[in-house]
This record gives sequence, C-alpha cells and structure tokens, in this order.
Amino acid sequence: MMRFVMRLCGVAVLLCAALVVAGRKQIAQESSPLLELADALDRHASRIERFRAEYTITEGTVEGWVKEGLSVEDALSRRFVARESPAYIVTAEFAVDFRQNHEYYKQRQPLNDRSKYRNIEMAFDGQVTMHVIRDDPDRVGSGTVAKGRIEELDPAKVGRPRPTDVWYWQVATGGGDGWTGNLADAFRGAVAHRIAEESYNGIACVCVSLIRKELWTSVQHDGETAQGVRKVAWRYWLSREHNLLPVRIDKLDSSREYVDPDGDVVVTDEDFNGEVVVSFIQSGFREIKPGVWVPMMSRSFRFWPSFWGEPPAVSETRIDTVLINDGVSVPARIVFPVGTVVSDEVAGTRYRVKVTQ
Repeated sequence: MMRFVMRLCGVAVLLCAALVVAGRKQIAQESSPLLELADALDRHASRIERFRAEYTITEGTVEGWVKEGLSVEDALSRRFVARESPAYIVTAEFAVDFRQNHEYYKQRQPLNDRSKYRNIEMAFDGQVTMHVIRDDPDRVGSGTVAKGRIEELDPAKVGRPRPTDVWYWQVATGGGDGWTGNLADAFRGAVAHRIAEESYNGIACVCVSLIRKELWTSVQHDGETAQGVRKVAWRYWLSREHNLLPVRIDKLDSSREYVDPDGDVVVTDEDFNGEVVVSFIQSGFREIKPGVWVPMMSRSFRFWPSFWGEPPAVSETRIDTVLINDGVSVPARIVFPVGTVVSDEVAGTRYRVKVTQ
C-alpha cells in the first residue's frame, strides 16, 4: 500500500480543541471535528494503492467464563479460547488494487461435518466478476461470470469479511452495515455526541461517540420481514500514533427508535447508556512501511444482552502475511476447475468446464 505520511499535528490541534457535545443534537447538523477526522482518514487512505494479506479466522470464546458476574470489560481482557468441538478455522487471502479497481478473494472454510471444506474464490477486474464455489474432496463446483461487482458475492456475505473491513477501516471497500465499510464515510453520515482525548490500554486515542442511521430488518410474528431505519450508538477509540486506526470499536444496544431516513434525529445522553453488544479489539500494530501501520490481530466480541446466560461469541483474526504497494499483484481473473458448472451472464451461456481454461 502507499506510504502513510504522519500529518497528525493539525489534527492534534483540532482534537485538543474538540467539542464535547452533550445533551441534544440533531443529525442534520454537521459536526466540524467529526468531519475533520473523516478528512484525516481519507488523507491516509489516498496514499494506499495496493494491499494483499493472508489471514486466519478462528472462532471461540473467552477463558474462565462463568454464567454470572462477567462484565464486558472483564470478557475483553480474558484469554481467547478456540472452539474445539467442532473446531472452526477459516483461512483466507485478500488483495485489492484501488487504482485499477481490482479485487481478489480466496477462502477455505470447514463445512458442518468438518470432514469437508468449502473453497470460495472471486476476482473482479473493474468490470466483470468471476466467482467459484467448490467443495472438497470431490471438488464439485459452480461458477459465475457477471457484469459489475456482484453484491451477493461479496466475501462478507458468502463467507468471512475482508481484512480491510475488519482492520483497515479507512480503505475498506465493502458493506457499510455498521462494522464493515469505509470509516470516513461512516463518520460523515453521523453526528458526534462526544469527541475527546482518551487513553486506551496506554495508547493515546481520540475517543468518538456518535449516532448513525442504520437499516434494521426484523421478523414479524407471521414470519414476514419488515425494514426500518434506527439510530444506533457507536464508540471508537482511534490511535493517534497509528494513523487513527481504531484500537477498539463498540456498538451499543441503546436505542430501538425508528426514525425518518431523510429527517432529523435527536441525539441524547440516554442513547449511550445501553449495553455493549459488539466490540472489536485490535492489537499487534506493525509498521509495514514508514508511517504505514497494520494491526496484525483483531478480535470481535458479540455479547448477548446481559449475556443471556451465554458466553460471548469471539472471532479471532490474525494476519499471517501482509504486503503494501510494492510487490502486490491482484489477479483480475480466476481459472474455473475442470467439472465446474459455469453460468456466464455476460455471454448468456451455461456450460461445464471440460478442460482447464
């Protein structure tokens, strides 16, 4: 990726004088400190050209969980314990070329009986998406060729999220469902409740509390689904020494109020009194190139309200290798294995691969 240049001096001045907004505020009003943060994130992102990472995702929980008395902060500080029965480990690779608008994604995940694996591979050349799913050991596969970036084939929906969605928020290319997508854009679409200097685990951070409008889907008693827009409270701890990368992100179960998607929303202190339902903790920051930082490990915690008598579900994601800019190649096409049934929406054909293409 492109070299980040540490230009936080101006941002630091801004943040030292940042407004602490309390009481009531409307989402139609713009928060200058929040917009300045978004601009700083975009400046870092503009220096990134190519990114490639291989990473491993393991599901589990925390050590020593007991039914009563475990707080969120206690859970976050405990040792991660991988799930054993059945084990669930996913290996994946992701590469992106932002200048040419190329993406590549590859994943291997266990199926339910854990004796087989599902292999997912996708390439986008800026105009056409190629995608294939095949199962081991028989390697039965189905492939797709389609115009544009196909939303339903997004890695976050067919398998596991891309590392840019988990760590590198300022350059994320996907989603936007609350914890994926571009953080700068998320800030621009929100209103700040509080922005202040704050330390997290000894790291100097900018702590941002804000409200976002998010689409919410619910299932009715008759089985039908209904959608509406709610205001959702989030907190971010952005590391000043790591180009404002988040070291922690919390989503709060504080408001179930439906709002007008196009109207103003009143933000109150009470919106931030709810329980934490999702936390992302990122660590192991490594300076890959001068001024370019990547957190090599991320843990996502999903808490049930008051734990509902259940342990928190934890997903640990570790970067095994990472390359930025130099030496990064992004495959624009994939090869369909022999036997794959391909639906080519561009050519309007459907065929079974008999020889390696």
